[in-house]
Amino acid sequence: MTIYPKVMQFIFTYIFPVAFVAFLPVRMVTGQINIYFIVLLPVAAGIFFWIAKSIWRRGLKHYGSTGT
Repeated sequence: MTIYPKVMQFIFTYIFPVAFVAFLPVRMVTGQINIYFIVLLPVAAGIFFWIAKSIWRRGLKHYGSTGT
């Protein structure tokens, strides 16, 4: 990423992580990805979504706001 100016390096590194966005499509195009990996990704995403949602709802049950 050193070919980019410092501002672009910051944007691509912290705001828009190109490495994560481009990794899977590039591996698919080059044929370096297994079909099981493609099936496993949505399953893993669903599991992590369910875990996050459960933690969020548990937090909301115990939340007590302050104010008027």
